Amino acid sequence: MPIPNYYRYGDVKEFEPLFLAGKRPVVLKKHTILKNYSSIAETYYYIKKGLVKVKICHVDGYEKIVCITGAGCIEPFFSFEDHAVWQGSILCEAYMDIEVVEFTKKELEKLIGSEPALLKKMYDCAIKRIYSSQFDTLRVLYDEGMKRVCDFIYYHVNDYKVSHNHKREQMVITQNDIASFVGLDRVNVNRIMQQLKSEGAIEIGRRYIYVKNLEKITKYCSEDMVIGE
Repeated sequence: MPIPNYYRYGDVKEFEPLFLAGKRPVVLKKHTILKNYSSIAETYYYIKKGLVKVKICHVDGYEKIVCITGAGCIEPFFSFEDHAVWQGSILCEAYMDIEVVEFTKKELEKLIGSEPALLKKMYDCAIKRIYSSQFDTLRVLYDEGMKRVCDFIYYHVNDYKVSHNHKREQMVITQNDIASFVGLDRVNVNRIMQQLKSEGAIEIGRRYIYVKNLEKITKYCSEDMVIGE
């Protein structure tokens, strides 16, 4: 069963030499907008280092974070369409200072066309993203708040395919962004975090959340999440 794809790392990491050939990485500062709402992507970014926040916006103005994308991925998600209208609902923002390689649409199309294995890998990643998003939608509709938050924490710590630039047990995602991920308001997320803190499951610092006892988190997780490991 697919599980929510909160983090995307290394989608096309094995092709990094191809992305770097003849290109010089540039550094973009935290909060730099890589692609804004109501626009179609003109530039694509291969992420060499750092994290990018990807958000969607409903017509009523409600925003939700889709995922945090890390090294070895491309943002915004690439499309061969001449005018990919769906891109207008997506915003990509540097979550911290990031190191990227920039491509125009034509440059990336040419690169993908020269490497069939890269095209296949990007297709597989797109399918995974679709199904994990569908599963996440069902969770928001049916799962209680504590379960959603603990599933998020469990996945953060337990996804060993992810290579963090910090200790695995230390979460750099803010409570505001956790609320957006799991479809709760900030007050409810804070209440849940305080309960987990009182139980000795986590430690809350000024700029981090540290997971002290994963077993205590697991007891609140959905069965599908634990089995999905």
